[in-house]
Amino acid sequence: MDILDKALDAGYTVAWGGDVSGDFTRTGLAMLPEGIVPTQQMRQEQWDDWRFTYDHVMLIYGKAIDEQGKPYYMVKNSWGESGQYKGIWYMSRDYMKLNTTYLFLNRHALPAKK
Repeated sequence: MDILDKALDAGYTVAWGGDVSGDFTRTGLAMLPEGIVPTQQMRQEQWDDWRFTYDHVMLIYGKAIDEQGKPYYMVKNSWGESGQYKGIWYMSRDYMKLNTTYLFLNRHALPAKK
């Protein structure tokens, strides 16, 4: 998550691969049900019982915060101008934590080695 945030803050876009078969709606929001805090154990359980699928790739190009202060990532989807935000999806930070398979980004967006 730190690498993603730093890349976006530096002006890079990031390709995201992950699961949109669960709590991802076609309205323009991807978020977990209230009260769910993603953990590595939850991620592993989703893989082990086949609930998690690597089924979509999208482009993350920015960050946003809603009226309650909850952080989201601004995501360009490949489904055209569908949904409430005309093809732009807002993916909550917790959704991203739980459902990411990989991030693909420019190597210059990575933090310098110390």
